[in-house]
Amino acid sequence: MNLNRKVVESSIVAGMLITITAATSVTGQVVSTAETKNAPDIMSESIVKEDYNTLSAGVMKEISYMDGAEERSVSIEQSDAQVVASPEQWMETETVQAGATAMEEPEQQEITEVTGNIESAESTETNLSAEVTVAEQTANVVQSDAVAEQLKAQEAEWESRLMPSVNEYLNIRSSGDENAEVVGKLYKGDAAEIVERGDTWTHVKSGSVDGYVLNDYCTFGLDAYAQAKEDCQTEATVATGGLRLRTEPSEEAKVVDAAYEGQIFTVDTETPATEGWVAVEYDEQTAYVSAQYVKVDISVGNAISIEEERAAQEAEAAKKAKQEVQTTQKEAVATSADEATLLGALIQLEAGSECYEGKVAVGAVVMNRVRSGGYPNSISGVVYQGGQFTTAASVNNVIAKGVSGSCMQAAQEAINGADNTGGCVSFRRVSSGRAGVVIGNHVFF
Repeated sequence: MNLNRKVVESSIVAGMLITITAATSVTGQVVSTAETKNAPDIMSESIVKEDYNTLSAGVMKEISYMDGAEERSVSIEQSDAQVVASPEQWMETETVQAGATAMEEPEQQEITEVTGNIESAESTETNLSAEVTVAEQTANVVQSDAVAEQLKAQEAEWESRLMPSVNEYLNIRSSGDENAEVVGKLYKGDAAEIVERGDTWTHVKSGSVDGYVLNDYCTFGLDAYAQAKEDCQTEATVATGGLRLRTEPSEEAKVVDAAYEGQIFTVDTETPATEGWVAVEYDEQTAYVSAQYVKVDISVGNAISIEEERAAQEAEAAKKAKQEVQTTQKEAVATSADEATLLGALIQLEAGSECYEGKVAVGAVVMNRVRSGGYPNSISGVVYQGGQFTTAASVNNVIAKGVSGSCMQAAQEAINGADNTGGCVSFRRVSSGRAGVVIGNHVFF
């Protein structure tokens, strides 16, 4: 844009020195005044005034006036800003050398000119860059607001929580008395809901336990939230079926697997964060999922009652006894390619994020059922048996998208007779508390 300030003259007396003054008014009218110096006394017409409300930036406009008996004209160029200079608002801004014809009026001499905040080309470029920066900042603010709202919601949840600040566990007692019965324990990494906070003891609920803990050994609210982020595992729960896991945080990256709705991954908090993506642990490596389709939260535990602790101790003893079982090689089962693919799809749904041994174990459970005589004698019969595998309805979707190589390999090993469960025909999450052989995050029994 040509931002040079000027008065274009026509048929003017060269060398006339004009002092232009301008000031801004809310009316949008543009009038500039000029005091004539050393100019011939040849003008007797009244002052020329013009309303430039409709004059657009960069537009030239001709103003005609009479110089005695001779008609003359001056060209005016509008700038980006419109200003008004009235006799009461005159401010001297700049003296310019121009050959404009003087116009005389009995009380004052004026010349109309469009002025304003006329900037240099360099300043204009700066303003254009500033506009881009503002646009980027606006986008960042929108994104930051969304993140802030999410963090605010998480922090709000912790306002009524506490965590034990201990190396092992904190006793929960039946009342606010050090001599009261111990009814449960809050282990490091557990959290409790605050029922009523006292000066020394706080009434809490966690899991199945309802009791009192000493304040001196607890952190509260946002302090507990900060502790949870340090002590606990962060997990990403898949919110939609068929979510792709990629090798890099990009839609162009290679797809390594697909997750089912409700599947839980451990977030790889050591990997630098990438906007729009969540790094998760998958098959002993790092994979990436779209942040839009997962819910990320801190996995805190609940208190355990004394009764539950005793049962867990008994289960641990039984687990150790069964874990002595080694992988055995059984007779292979003849199956079709379709049956093998079906088993691979089930393994992907049930143990897609588990270690390879965990995948083989799920396949072994299916094959142990096929061999047992107490279940259908085919892979498809076992997979689709009612009330057994809650993910069976999704196997066709996995097959349509393609079963991962590691899951197909685990399926083939199980079909060929590999069994690392000791003959187990069922499995659950370790958090269920069931006794059995623990492989990865599953317990087999």
